[in-house]
Formats: sequence, C-alpha cells, structure tokens
Amino acid sequence: YANEVGEAFRGAIQVRYVRLSYLVAGGYVLADTCSKSFITSDRFKSESDHDYQVALKFTETLTWQSLASVIIPGLVINRCCATFNSLLKSSHIRNRQIITTALGLALIPVIIKPIDRSVDKAMENYITPTIQRIVAALYREKTDNHNYTLAEAVMYDYNA
Repeated sequence: YANEVGEAFRGAIQVRYVRLSYLVAGGYVLADTCSKSFITSDRFKSESDHDYQVALKFTETLTWQSLASVIIPGLVINRCCATFNSLLKSSHIRNRQIITTALGLALIPVIIKPIDRSVDKAMENYITPTIQRIVAALYREKTDNHNYTLAEAVMYDYNA
C-alpha cells in the first residue's frame, strides 16, 4: 500500500517522496512476480513447456500486480484526494491538507477489495486469455487447440 499512502500524503509532502512510494510499490510487484515465476519454474522444471509456463506466470503476475497494486489504487486515491482538496478549498475550510490526507488514508481499505475483484474479472475475461495467446504464439504452444501467430493473438476477436 506504499503508493496509496504516498498519494494520500501528496499535498502534504514533497513529490519526491510520493515517487519513492511508487518505487517501493514497484519493488513489491517485481518481488512477487519473481517469486511466483520461480515457484512455477520449479513446478514445471521437467516439462516440455517449462519456458512457456514460466513466461505465462511472469506476465500474468506482473500484469495483475501492476494493475491491482499500483496503477488503479494510485489513480483512485490521487483523484479522490484532488477532489477532496478542491471541495475543501472552495468551502474555505482550514487545515484542508490534513483533512484531505486523512480522507485519502481512510479510503485505502475501502477500495482494495473492489479493485482486486475488478482486476480479477478483467484478467479472467480479457487480459489472461490475450496473454495466453501472445505467450503461446511466442513459444509456439497451443492454446484453445490452436497455434496462434503473434498477429492473430494480438488481434483476437472476442465476439467471433
């Protein structure tokens, strides 16, 4: 939750500390991605599709973590805090930065589960199948009983 905290404090601290919070969050994303990739590598070490499975896990985890842990929560907290600050400024309320920061911090636990569920659905319905087709095309593996070319994987029509 480092970047969400950084965004909540954006109006009260120097921007370099907000950027540092994103660096910490990015480090977490990379650590989790590598951890899951190593586990997948061990699980598929004697399988013929080892490289495909590791690349797939790496890409899926990096995508999910980037969206659910960094990009979407950071954007939501940033825009909510900007809105809070604007509303408080127009109301001429004193200590608006303290109030804005407190509201931003209070919002963090409220947004996490809905964001996670939304990213899960997007991954399940659109992103993961696309990742599977692209990685399969790169590794010449079959998905959906079809060998996709990279162009077919990228341009896949979900309505077909």
